[in-house]
Amino acid sequence: MAKTIYIAGLGLIGASMALGIRRDHPDYEIIGYNRSQASRDIALERGMIDRATDDFASFAPLADVIILTLPIKQTIAFIKELANLDLKEGVIIS
Repeated sequence: MAKTIYIAGLGLIGASMALGIRRDHPDYEIIGYNRSQASRDIALERGMIDRATDDFASFAPLADVIILTLPIKQTIAFIKELANLDLKEGVIIS
């Protein structure tokens, strides 16, 4: 069964995770968040992700797995934001 993986933060760690997931699970949809347009464009052009956004909350309800690969202060803020969103039942947040 195909899953939707949401990676927030498309820097070195997030991009590496996206590539690993893409390699081992080509049927999964990988969506990504990053503030930087340049990072989003690179991830899309290189096939790391299928869709990208600069609005974190917009993709969160779509995900079966949410992976936060951000600086700690932003990670804490996003965890607080996730607590107020209507997420899929059983979503895994890491």
